[in-house]
Amino acid sequence: MWLRCWDEDSQIDPLPRIDFDFIQLNDAHRAFISLFEIPPEFVKALSLTLQAKPGDRFAPQIYTAADWLRQLSGQDKDHLLTQLFEQGQLTREQALIQTREKQLQHPPVKNWIAASEVGPFPRDSSGAIQARASPGSP
Repeated sequence: MWLRCWDEDSQIDPLPRIDFDFIQLNDAHRAFISLFEIPPEFVKALSLTLQAKPGDRFAPQIYTAADWLRQLSGQDKDHLLTQLFEQGQLTREQALIQTREKQLQHPPVKNWIAASEVGPFPRDSSGAIQARASPGSP
């Protein structure tokens, strides 16, 4: 839109210099230029201006989904989950399965039974197990 308003004598606000190749335009760029009726010579003038004095380079920040979610507030997370449920993109069952998997991860066991500890009990305990297995037997 800035280019559409541009004229050598115009008093429009300056734009940040960006590092963009206005010569190698793709179909989407050309469609944008056509849609907003930006004169091609203005695009060429902008390209030549940036070639003469390059703009700032911005490194894109690539986030993983986990990084992005960590940055969201609790309220934003609640809103996002609500939207997923309402749009049918996440069912209650899917959410329960995902959260149950995390809940089922038990802490490591600290106390273990060694075979040597059980060794003295087999003779004494066999009768007790039978008695419990059949209540009411003589």
